[in-house]
This record gives sequence, C-alpha cells and structure tokens, in this order.
Amino acid sequence: MPEKNQEEKLRQEILGDAKLNAERIVARAKNEAQKTIDAAQAEVDQKRAERLSEANEDTEAKCHSIMLDVQRESMRHWLLQREQCIDDMFQEAVKQASETTGEAHKKSLQQLAEEALSAIGAADMRVIFNSKDAAIITEPWLRAIAEKLFGEKTAQITFTLEPGDDTPAGIAFATIDGARTFDNSYAARLRHMKDTLRITLS
Repeated sequence: MPEKNQEEKLRQEILGDAKLNAERIVARAKNEAQKTIDAAQAEVDQKRAERLSEANEDTEAKCHSIMLDVQRESMRHWLLQREQCIDDMFQEAVKQASETTGEAHKKSLQQLAEEALSAIGAADMRVIFNSKDAAIITEPWLRAIAEKLFGEKTAQITFTLEPGDDTPAGIAFATIDGARTFDNSYAARLRHMKDTLRITLS
C-alpha cells in the first residue's frame, strides 16, 4: 500500500511538473506570438502612415498645382480684360480727338506740330495729315510755327504737304531723306500712353 501511495505521489509530481512546463511553454509561445503580432501591427501601422503621408503629399502637390493653374487662368483673364479695357479707352479717345472741331482742334494741331518739329529740328520735311485738316495745315501755318521755334533758320526749310483721306487724324513729320520721323497723330500719341495705362490699371 505504501508503495502505491508513493507511486501515485510520484506520478502526480511528474504530471504537475509536466503541466507546469506545458503552461510555461504555452505562455512563452503566446508571448512570442504576441510579439510577432505586435511587430506585424507596428509594421502595418508604419506602412499605413507612410502611404498616408505619401498620399497627403501627393494630394497637397496636386492641390498646389491646381491652385497655380487657377491663379494663372485668373491672371490671363484679368490681363485680357485689362487689354480690352485699354483698347476700348484707346478707340474712344482717338474718336473724340478726331472729332474735335473749331479753335480747340486748331490749337491741338498746333501743339502737335510744335512738339514734332522741336523733336526733328530745322530740316526739309514731308508733312503727313488727314485731308480734312488741309484748310488748317498749310505752308504759311507751318512756317509760322517753325519761325517761332527756329527763328531765321525757317527760311531754309521746305515743307512738302501730303494730305490723305485715310491718314489718321493729327500730324506726322518726316525729313526728306527719311533719317528722322515723328508720328504725332492722335492714334500714335495714345499708343505711347498704353504702358502708362497698363500700370494704372494693374
């Protein structure tokens, strides 16, 4: 009987040790498995974060590109509208200047002629103007302006008058040799003002 008890006790101890070892092995396995799972999850999270970051960067780059396109298109439309506005103002100004009559028109032509002659100097020249101003722009009229500007040199100047039905309103001068010209038509003067208008409308 004592032998059986001893045997049973030994068997229980062996079973207990085996169970304890098994539990330790299982715990260790679970621990290793959890580590593997955690590492895998960390890797997944990292990859997800990387992809999310890449996606965000890609989205931000696309948004930036779209904004640049929008800004460029907006600027293009603005420049087109500005040019249209300037052209409309230009056409209206040329029309008004061309339709001026009476003393105001005579004074305007005289100022244009004085400016152009001052720029060119005393020389034989062609005088180009619209036929409707032929009654104003005559040789005596031009000589009087030249005398005011050049004094005694006026006698040496020859004016060749060239009126034209399609010539822009205003007056233009060119030396006979073609070396110097000065277009002082209303259209030419207003064209020179376009850059100033662009700055004003910026």
